Amino acid sequence: DDVESRGLGDVYKRQAGNYIEKIFPFLGVRFIAVADGFDTGKEGNEDKQMASEIKNLVNDMYAKDFSKKAKIHLKQRREEGSYVGGPPPYGYISSWNDKRRVLIPDDNTAVIVKFIYERFVETESYAVVADLLNRRKINPPAIYKKTKEVYHSSDEKEYKGWDKSAVERILKSDTYSGTLVQGKTSITAKNERNRIHKSEEEWVVTKDAHESLISMESVSYTHLRAHETRRH
Repeated sequence: DDVESRGLGDVYKRQAGNYIEKIFPFLGVRFIAVADGFDTGKEGNEDKQMASEIKNLVNDMYAKDFSKKAKIHLKQRREEGSYVGGPPPYGYISSWNDKRRVLIPDDNTAVIVKFIYERFVETESYAVVADLLNRRKINPPAIYKKTKEVYHSSDEKEYKGWDKSAVERILKSDTYSGTLVQGKTSITAKNERNRIHKSEEEWVVTKDAHESLISMESVSYTHLRAHETRRH
């Protein structure tokens, strides 16, 4: 990856040099870089151009080194049992305990998570559980995250309820048994959508990382039934 990135960096530098030395002068364009004191309209800027390219190279090397160190630090925090994700999962809020960011039950939604598990054990149907939540006008995770309201407000024009996928994600999560599973994916490019999924052997799993909402036995049973149950 580093070799490929370095090669692309050389290409970009050559392209930039081609624009500055040939294309811009041909078009009568004057290129000025105020921060670097570079001006193609003045003589003696060849050395400054070289210095600018060296500066870009050093900055590129610094960025790669910083990225590598940041990944190592992130891995260490995961191994220490610190929650390094974004917004906490539905049913939890996050709090700092010394240098660790830990999950603690959200008094507003923890009871909803328990309701979901209990109803699934009874019905073994994602659709039925979603329907029970919608009948009670309970806001789904995305809406609760935005409004902090557990139930649909009568002031809102439209109720955006639960679907089977939202119920399934909660039922198949290890988080509610107190287990923290992190490092499932990694970013391979600047575009965060370009991710690779790691094998289970590479995941960072921390048992009893936070207070559980559901017993390990109930979670294990629910996971078994959830994986055997078709999405109905």
